[in-house]
Amino acid sequence: MSRLMEAVIERSNVWAAYQKVVRNGGAPGVDGLTVGSFKDWLKRHWPRVRAALLVGSYLPTVVRAVDIPKRDASDRPSA
Repeated sequence: MSRLMEAVIERSNVWAAYQKVVRNGGAPGVDGLTVGSFKDWLKRHWPRVRAALLVGSYLPTVVRAVDIPKRDASDRPSA
């Protein structure tokens, strides 16, 4: 078990990350899960996700890529 992973998934760190996404107005991912519904999802699934993170078996889903507009009117890929 990694001490770094233990620190990453500490309740205060997960909560701080969630609050940052809420403040940033995070968009749903490819699974369609909104920021508003994520909190309830996390309450139900956190023990399983946490355990998988600690043993190294958690596999995140694909990330939704979006283009980020730049000042010069061009776009930059997010991923």
